[in-house]
Amino acid sequence: MSLPLELRGMRLESWNNPRLKIDQITTSKDIAILTGTANILLTRKISRILQEDFGIAAGRYEEGEVGVQLPTAVDGRDVFIVQPTNPSADNLQELYLMIDACRRAGATRINAIIPYFGYSRKDRKDRPRAPISAALVARFLELDGADSISTIDIHADQELGFTLKPWNNVHAVTVLRQTLSELNLEKPCYVTTDIGGDRNIRRFATSAGADPDLDTATVIKERINGQTRPKYIQGDIRGRDIVFVDDIINSAGSLTGAAELAQKKGAKDIYAVIIHGLMFDKNGRVNYKALDRISKSPIKKLFLTDSVRQLPDVIRHPKIQIVSVAPLLAEVIKRIHEGRALSPDLID
Repeated sequence: MSLPLELRGMRLESWNNPRLKIDQITTSKDIAILTGTANILLTRKISRILQEDFGIAAGRYEEGEVGVQLPTAVDGRDVFIVQPTNPSADNLQELYLMIDACRRAGATRINAIIPYFGYSRKDRKDRPRAPISAALVARFLELDGADSISTIDIHADQELGFTLKPWNNVHAVTVLRQTLSELNLEKPCYVTTDIGGDRNIRRFATSAGADPDLDTATVIKERINGQTRPKYIQGDIRGRDIVFVDDIINSAGSLTGAAELAQKKGAKDIYAVIIHGLMFDKNGRVNYKALDRISKSPIKKLFLTDSVRQLPDVIRHPKIQIVSVAPLLAEVIKRIHEGRALSPDLID
């Protein structure tokens, strides 16, 4: 006879004292905030802003298999599950299992709050016999029982059509605007590192109070021997402070190459804003090559958000500053729960 496996890691946390052990939610009776193991710190920040207790609903069995058990009753509640789905695939598996558990437990509504939507770069069939991974992930969320999806600056807008469920894609510029204003930039120019980011850079510049026609530029790349490198920058950057803007960073090769080109073309202070900092390798360890590239680059400061859990060596890097998206996601949760619109200030 086999013994039941022991599942470890689930618990409830009080919003104002993480060390206080509680066995039930002591705040609002009609809402429940849950998270897996992907980014507990971000959920804790959201909990404090909303002054709502939250539960960690995912853990591991002794042999390492992902397991979920809700640490509180959710029947009749509006449930918000905060879980980025960056690698490893366990993070996505936790999200699927938490949604299923909430549906079976009688939640009134299940809202998937996904700060970073994993597999979003696979938004089209870019080669023969390849899947459209982002579409499959979205379809699974719908079939699993998610009533709504909320993300931050997804890689491609067409992904919002991969499911018939409501999908809110909010923009991190709402929390980055204050950080950028404190830099006192001189004639700032906002630069995208790829021609495919033209629309996003214009939107970002507008939100930051700049002119999308006069205060934006684009890095034009060329491919030589299978390698892509920046060729020239389309736009006026000479004598100006510039801010590179992109949604994802991993190896930092494109960004630092573009920064070196900008310096040669006469840019003054060079900054970068990256929404999702995937500064780790396939094994989940810090990508030290990327950190080394940033250290040696002319970039004065790189701003990353905490949409994914940042590793200690990334946080401590002298050129990197982490900006929290917790205030943004707290506002998203509050408005969805109260039935209020997210547009125009958070979406458009």
